[in-house]
Amino acid sequence: MKLTKEYVAVPRGSEHETGLAADIMNTHWYNTHGNQLLSSSDKNKGQQWLIKHAPDYGFVLRFTKSGTKSTGIDYESWHFRYVGKKSAQFMTKHNLTLEQYVSLLKAREKAAK
Repeated sequence: MKLTKEYVAVPRGSEHETGLAADIMNTHWYNTHGNQLLSSSDKNKGQQWLIKHAPDYGFVLRFTKSGTKSTGIDYESWHFRYVGKKSAQFMTKHNLTLEQYVSLLKAREKAAK
């Protein structure tokens, strides 16, 4: 049960339900690895391209290797979240998770008041 809680969101707790998140992985890689979402998919050139270029289309890799502490979720090389082009490019440039980015925006808003 503990392991399940680490990888499966509680009902209505998944950002997939917002329509802003999607699991995207190279089909060939997925099919040849037992139809599993594995973070090691980032070894695939197609997945590497997607991770690198997702911000060009307004998406970010949602759960990064360096972001586990702020998100509470382990690295997921397939989970992308739409945040808009400007936000995605800023977050990627500064290596920010969504939680860190939202905190930064809130702090800027507070300082502007």
